[in-house]
Amino acid sequence: MRTEVPVFKRCCFCLPLRRSLIAWGYFKLFLAAILLLYCLVGLYQTINVFLHIKYWILMHEIITLTVVIAVVLVDIIVHILFIVGAHKKEVKFLRVYYYYSLTLLGLLLLLYLYWIVLMIRDRIYRYINFFIISAWAVMFLNLLIQAYVILLVRSEIVKLNNIGSFRFVNNAAEAECKLYIEDPHEEIVQINEENEKDENDKSDTDTEDKNLNIA
Repeated sequence: MRTEVPVFKRCCFCLPLRRSLIAWGYFKLFLAAILLLYCLVGLYQTINVFLHIKYWILMHEIITLTVVIAVVLVDIIVHILFIVGAHKKEVKFLRVYYYYSLTLLGLLLLLYLYWIVLMIRDRIYRYINFFIISAWAVMFLNLLIQAYVILLVRSEIVKLNNIGSFRFVNNAAEAECKLYIEDPHEEIVQINEENEKDENDKSDTDTEDKNLNIA
């Protein structure tokens, strides 16, 4: 059975869609900047300790922090593209963030499933406490928010793609015809120029007819 992905016109059924996405982009960019600063400070301190005592086990921590910093930098770049795309209504930038979010959602699902498998294997579920329940709740809430934002971004992409398009449906024949205008403003300018040209030609023809009548 075929099901269609819902298209939202507003965020949380009451807020403007594009402005809400812009606010979300700034919020995520702020969190990523804080995380990047924290990782840079941690990497600097770890390198200083390593240079003074030559404790080679710290190399693992240095490599881990370096990878995390690289991932956070990619996240910051993608969110900057997303903010620019939302401000300027660039569908290409929004698509980049859309596919990035889908990839991130898939990785999070795999990570959470792996964590559940480890809990079942090590029988940690026998020691369920408030911390584990809170972690599960945060995981589930994070997945829901990520999926909802992906649907909002897709809705904005669909809305921008439908700008300048007209759809005609013939219910009797069960057929439809679509007309797409890439730039509606350019189309209107062309129509106005053609109308002005026709009026000028008509005025020139009337002037010639009057001159002939006078002659």
